[in-house]
Amino acid sequence: MASIILSSAGSALGATALESVFGATLATSIGKLAGSMLGNYIDNKLFGQNQTISGTKISEFHIQTSSYGQMIPIVYGTSLIAGNIIWMSNLKEIRSSTTRRTSRKGPKLTSIEYSYQVSLAIALCEGEINKIDKIFIDEEPIDMNLLNVTIYKGIEDQLPDPILESHLGIGKTPAYRGLCYVVIHNLEIQTSRIPNFTFEVTRNMFNTDNTAEGLVECITLIPGCGEFVYDTLPHYKADYISTENGWIQKGKNTIINKHVYHDKTDFVAAIDNLKTTLPNLKWVAPVVSWFGTSDNIDHCKILPGVEYKGYTTTTPTEWQSREFNRQSAHSITHINNRPIYGGTPSDQSVIRMLEHLKLQNLKVMFYPMIFIDLPHKPWRGHLTGSPVKVKEFFDKEYKPFILHYANLVKGKIDAFIIGSEFKTLTSIARGSIPCGTIFNRSCQSRKGNSRKGSHGNICGRLE
Repeated sequence: MASIILSSAGSALGATALESVFGATLATSIGKLAGSMLGNYIDNKLFGQNQTISGTKISEFHIQTSSYGQMIPIVYGTSLIAGNIIWMSNLKEIRSSTTRRTSRKGPKLTSIEYSYQVSLAIALCEGEINKIDKIFIDEEPIDMNLLNVTIYKGIEDQLPDPILESHLGIGKTPAYRGLCYVVIHNLEIQTSRIPNFTFEVTRNMFNTDNTAEGLVECITLIPGCGEFVYDTLPHYKADYISTENGWIQKGKNTIINKHVYHDKTDFVAAIDNLKTTLPNLKWVAPVVSWFGTSDNIDHCKILPGVEYKGYTTTTPTEWQSREFNRQSAHSITHINNRPIYGGTPSDQSVIRMLEHLKLQNLKVMFYPMIFIDLPHKPWRGHLTGSPVKVKEFFDKEYKPFILHYANLVKGKIDAFIIGSEFKTLTSIARGSIPCGTIFNRSCQSRKGNSRKGSHGNICGRLE
């Protein structure tokens, strides 16, 4: 602003004072230049100068091992492999700039940042592998879903990778059949080198016809307790405390059911591993538990339990089982400020679990079970009491528990267990439990299809 004003003033002043010496035209130019210089000086003092700040650019680039003729490892079981880079794209530079003013009329400050990306293919071992469990970058585990990575297991009919084809050309790109390799697309580079990658590779060499892993077709799924242990959605827990200004959160949100290096919950990752380990698996029996408050049926209540009460919330969904919420449910016994059991799986997490198992083409035998919530954690098989209380216990306590799940999982399962491990209870008095008939309102049993098992199992068939 000052340079414009003083430039005009200097032009007029120069024309008046220097005209007799230099002539009108030259005098005007000299005055204008002097005024402009003075104005620029004032502008810089008052407002500063426009500035550009440039980020660091990568001048040299180093990569991890890339050698011609290197040995191709053969993996048996699970092994950590660094691999060998067999292809890499040119380094792609991405320039981004932001401009702002230090004040309303102040100078502009421009920041220029540079980021870099590269795509690469890393050969690992001879195929065919079963899976890559983990990826480490500079010895630190990373969520595989944060990388744009494609895994080729090394099958004999695998096709060329589309990323490589876009660089090398269709018909000119090898498919690397029989070789396990990975392609990482647009890897963000922070330094002047590609980080060191390590891959945890699993290759099962067993013949499924004559090994234990290949012969297993049915399995029971535990732990059976844990409020969101079976959920396919990540859940978080937050605790709150009361203050004069109201309720405030105590600490950060804590993840409940995701402790793996993938963008998956523990349950989803476990099922993936289960199917890899047991390739002929057909049936899964998930255990879901409520809690008995005593080992004597005379005064035992069966209720869904929670690990924590008080002012605890969970997101994205709150815990609930039947009509019970966190405040009305049974509070599991604590020792040294820790619950001795996990809580009852939330009803919605049970539904999501069953839907996921069906997507994996697995048949489901639903397995409701009770735990006895006492400090010494007695086995449900030692549940006992007065013979005259047996029918009352099943009618008032056990049957509502079973019917809740029978209604909840209807249409989502293939089989249902209505009793398990009542060894002592079923032998209190001969004929005290009319097996297979006390649940006939919604669990009709056919003649010949109900029996009392040797371990106190009460078996029936859902119609």
